[in-house]
Amino acid sequence: TAKENLHKHAMRVDIGLFTTLALCTGAFQAHYNSPKFFKELGCDLQAHIRCVITSFGAAFCIYSLFAISGLGLFGDSLLGNVLKNYPVEGNYAVLMAWLGMAFAIVFTYPLVFTTGRESLIGLSPALQRASRSSPTLMHVATTSGPV
Repeated sequence: TAKENLHKHAMRVDIGLFTTLALCTGAFQAHYNSPKFFKELGCDLQAHIRCVITSFGAAFCIYSLFAISGLGLFGDSLLGNVLKNYPVEGNYAVLMAWLGMAFAIVFTYPLVFTTGRESLIGLSPALQRASRSSPTLMHVATTSGPV
């Protein structure tokens, strides 16, 4: 049962803990844009701190709830991606979860990429001029090119 699985495995410390930490890095990828968010908040440190605590706290709670639920349901047989534990064939809820995960990856990629693109443009005066004269073309070129 879930209660037995949690009781048996919840406080276990082994090499799997490091695997779990590596899997959780996706939850906190927004930190790449922290300087941009700070600037958008008018360089207000208190507002930035509240924003960071709220967003990272929410991500931590959601990931923790999902991890604890997976551990409770599957115990030792839990795979790194909990969705792999469910049968896919004929299970539309699992299919929707996979599609949701794909959606999240595809549409959050730009959040991570934005800082790199802006830094690239900031390094070159020619790219800065092109960005001012044709922002849409420059945006597409600096996003598509490196990808």
